[in-house]
Amino acid sequence: MREGFVKIVSNSMALVATWREKEFGVGDTVDVGLKLIEGGKERVQTFRGIVISIRGSRENKSFVVRREGKVGVERIFPLISPWISDIEVVQKAVHVRRAKLYYLREAKSREKVRQLYRSAVKSGVKKKTQAKKKAKGKEQGAKVVKAEKKVKAARKKAK
Repeated sequence: MREGFVKIVSNSMALVATWREKEFGVGDTVDVGLKLIEGGKERVQTFRGIVISIRGSRENKSFVVRREGKVGVERIFPLISPWISDIEVVQKAVHVRRAKLYYLREAKSREKVRQLYRSAVKSGVKKKTQAKKKAKGKEQGAKVVKAEKKVKAARKKAK
């Protein structure tokens, strides 16, 4: 084992792990490159998914990556493995409040996954978007009023 190959961040719960100076945590979307040997050839296959848990310590550290599709697939990767060629963080999670994201296994969890990546909105930006929504609502309200007036006028002509 080479020194400095894996750095372990100690916490009461494993929220962050470091692999070859690349830090990733629970909730991050990662690409894990796996070395596969088929026949006599070696190739790298990537597995992209959300890290739903990190567990263990030191040499026993492992992480679980879940990929969603028609069928959810989970893989458990030991952090110190000769079969992992690369771990790349595709997207960092912004809003994670749990050490284990097992609730993402539920069928109705797509909205919860979106919440992980919702960026923090500054109050000024938030006020602007609220003002735009109000203006849009007023415009739509005005269109509805105009349409109602047209309907009333058409009814009067019909009588």
